[in-house]
Amino acid sequence: MRPARIVLLTATALAALYGAGLYAEQMWAGPSCCGLTWPTPDAAQAERFAGQIDPQLSDPALQRRTALKVLAAHPLDGAAWLRLSAADMRAHAGRLTPEGRHALEMSYLVLPYASAGAAQRVAFTLNAWSQVSPHTREDAIREARIGDTAHALAPLLVDISDPQGQDKGLDLAFQ
Repeated sequence: MRPARIVLLTATALAALYGAGLYAEQMWAGPSCCGLTWPTPDAAQAERFAGQIDPQLSDPALQRRTALKVLAAHPLDGAAWLRLSAADMRAHAGRLTPEGRHALEMSYLVLPYASAGAAQRVAFTLNAWSQVSPHTREDAIREARIGDTAHALAPLLVDISDPQGQDKGLDLAFQ
């Protein structure tokens, strides 16, 4: 057998092993296992692990870590920015810190219209209405007026605790 053919077969075998390892790591490995995607974090694995451990999104520390892992791999993921903001609010008893406000602003900056998640993001913004910037409020109002968002927002208004946000939400949902 020629040396070139041996090199080609060896390279092919190594590539196949690496591919199988990536697949196994993504589908079945626990968090921080293996590291075959290094230096890029495995966002899919982080999401899968968080969904298994905390399906109700009630652990702010885990949700924050997951959001940061996803953002390290995909900095333009609007849902991850929103997840980071929600984790901040949950960790601080319903108050947004500057980091949480920034994350919510980034959510609107990288994804001006969240499509299927638009009503949830508008509801989240309404729940923090008195804490967010006027620019973020304008972004939420614009998003609420796109498509069917205002109609989908109506059932979510019962969970809004910010009185200013409740009033604005009623205006948006029933215009």
